[in-house]
Amino acid sequence: MSDQDIDALFASLRAAAPPAAAPAPAPHTDDVLSVTDADADARHTAFRDIEQRLRRLPRMQSEFDSLAAKPPARARSAPPAPAPPAADWFQLPRPELTPELRRDLALIKHRAALDPKRHYRKEKWQVPERFSVGTVIEGTGEFYSSRLQNSQRKATMLETLLADDDSARYFRRRYAEVQVAKTSGKRAHYKRVRDRRRRP
Repeated sequence: MSDQDIDALFASLRAAAPPAAAPAPAPHTDDVLSVTDADADARHTAFRDIEQRLRRLPRMQSEFDSLAAKPPARARSAPPAPAPPAADWFQLPRPELTPELRRDLALIKHRAALDPKRHYRKEKWQVPERFSVGTVIEGTGEFYSSRLQNSQRKATMLETLLADDDSARYFRRRYAEVQVAKTSGKRAHYKRVRDRRRRP
């Protein structure tokens, strides 16, 4: 609004205001119609117009009102919902291949060489991408000779095999047989000849 609009607003306020003279006490005339009632209506409409013009005036922006107001509520981010338990039911984990785990997997791959009384079908077994490692817990219904005692149970399959006396005996015997086969024939003969030459 311009300065002229503000001046016109104040002029209309002065015109609508009653004269400054102190009014004399009026007699009791509530039930009598007079000309002053029309003036009151005109004054009322003038005040209403002034109030509407005041509302249209630009307001001063201050930080004071914002201090008293409540801060706007922040939208809370909901935590991500956990996946349902059935989502991973058919998915085995992808374990990290540690050296101990690699040794155990090599034992499984070459299990046919571990026991002379057990025979397995020849197959090209590869280490699966997803697998899980567990501990076999024998039930009490099984016969005691088919169960491992806690003292015989080790951390890995390799340690369990090496701790078994029968397996260790079999491994030693098989190693000796392989060494005899390797050193037989020409190679053993040449080794003996070489040893004889070195003697003084």
